[in-house]
Amino acid sequence: MKQHVRIKTFYGTSERAVMNQVWMALIAFCQIVLMKIETGTKHSLLDLCHWLKVLLWKSEQE
Repeated sequence: MKQHVRIKTFYGTSERAVMNQVWMALIAFCQIVLMKIETGTKHSLLDLCHWLKVLLWKSEQE
């Protein structure tokens, strides 16, 4: 799990801001795991995460 939850930059300096960002990263990780379980895919979590990033940032014009 540690290698999949990547936090490159903390956007706040207070303890609460850091904890909120850690919790959001954990929630996003759990959602990807649930997606993998629900779809029954054999692809890795990193593949699923990459595909989500591509699909979320894909232009509507394409």
